[in-house]
Amino acid sequence: MGAKTLFTVNLGENGGRKYFYSIKRIKEWINKEIKYWNWIRSASIAGKNNLIQKHLQPIELLKNEVSGLDKENDSFEESLNRVENLINKYYGQNEILHSSHPKAKYVQKIKKESKERAAYTLFQFYGININSNHSDHVIGLLYGFLYDRDIKSFNESNREVINELEISLKEHVEEFHKVINEKESALDSLADTKRDSLNKREEEFDSFIENAEKEINKIEQVYDKRLALQASVRYWKTKAESHEDFAREYRNYFAWSLVITSILLTLEIYYLLNNYGINNAPPYWITAIVILTGAVCVWVARILAKIFLSNIHLKTEAEERRVMILTFLSLLRREEAISDDDKRVILQTLFRPSATGILKEDKLPSAFWDQLTKQ
Repeated sequence: MGAKTLFTVNLGENGGRKYFYSIKRIKEWINKEIKYWNWIRSASIAGKNNLIQKHLQPIELLKNEVSGLDKENDSFEESLNRVENLINKYYGQNEILHSSHPKAKYVQKIKKESKERAAYTLFQFYGININSNHSDHVIGLLYGFLYDRDIKSFNESNREVINELEISLKEHVEEFHKVINEKESALDSLADTKRDSLNKREEEFDSFIENAEKEINKIEQVYDKRLALQASVRYWKTKAESHEDFAREYRNYFAWSLVITSILLTLEIYYLLNNYGINNAPPYWITAIVILTGAVCVWVARILAKIFLSNIHLKTEAEERRVMILTFLSLLRREEAISDDDKRVILQTLFRPSATGILKEDKLPSAFWDQLTKQ
């Protein structure tokens, strides 16, 4: 007969269903969470106390409640209910993340890159606002933004945008620190202008924060548009490669059709018309066979040539559209490079209906066909 559970909780995505059979099992569960998140205390971040208060203190409070559990105590049931209520409150209502939650695993993945960025990602998940001019802060917020947009893996395109943002922020920060160092050196020798220099430094810092926010918004807008157009870029690249393969294939078919036509007509003339001359005309049925064979062969070769040229045309069109989309993405990074009217014209051009590439008039010559069907 199985052991009786102390209590059972269903935490859903944030921990799953848990059966606690003993106080020891509860303590192990809590200690595992403390060990999983203890790296937050060693992260060099601004506003660390806010994150500790939000995430680690509830776990410590839960640990203290569990440590006071004693089956011999008259208030054991009351204490046990309090522990169960706290678990449901913190994890069941998603006030803090359990180590098995997808967001926790996402943060753990970022932690391998940087503990600071992982911590700032938690700030984004918990909605904690702080003031920090460090690049890790902005990158961590961006990671949280990407997760909220259901982008949990970093492909080449995503990584390129993040790297561009990181480089841009580091350049701004380096430039800002350079200005600060220059001003601090000047303050040592020019005490009388200290107040004016400090005011100017504050203005420069405010300007830096404003420019950084504009840069983030700009990259966010470009990133959204890039996601919208990525599928088009891949589609036209694949389409161009497909038409290139078809063009190469039908070029060979066309060449072989010319060779087969030449051989076939040569054999017919040799075997069917060899015994006839100017004064000895061949029968009409022999002439008809030779002419019909030649017409059909030329008609087939003409169709193959048209299909070959159609694929060349479609390959060129697909490559042009792909280049236009990439150029459009590049222009989006530049302020006022293109107006809204220009954007509408460009998008109408990019997403216009695509030609099929099938050329018309692929039937037998009408005059020859009329002669054959004439009664």
